[in-house]
Amino acid sequence: MHCWQTVELANKLKLATHDANLTQMNVLKLQEAQRERGQVVELLSSEVADLRGQKDHVRSTLSAQQQQQLTQRRQLARNHRLAHSLMAANEGTHVSSADPQVLQENLAVAEAANTRILQIIDSLGRDHPQYMPQLSVLAQSIPQR
Repeated sequence: MHCWQTVELANKLKLATHDANLTQMNVLKLQEAQRERGQVVELLSSEVADLRGQKDHVRSTLSAQQQQQLTQRRQLARNHRLAHSLMAANEGTHVSSADPQVLQENLAVAEAANTRILQIIDSLGRDHPQYMPQLSVLAQSIPQR
């Protein structure tokens, strides 16, 4: 082998080594960038999970509030009808269309339904304590004697 061939091979070896070192540094930089992106993805994933939990809580609260408002509207309508009937009875113009025994039976059925609803709310509260605030609001809207 000639001297110039040895020099040429040595130069090629130096260039190849230099290229290999640059490639290795680029790989290390890419690995570091990948780790950093992975950490960002994990952080964002955690934030998304937190937001989903907040959304579910808000949805549950809204649902409970809507149910309570519906119950309150029904109670208000019932109270309005009762007030109207009482005023008419006070004035002597109200004539009950129902037999008192039928009214008592209807009242007993309604009270039994309210008791059963309260039992269901209590059971749900034991099974799902995370919904207790909403269930408590719902239970408070159930008329009791």
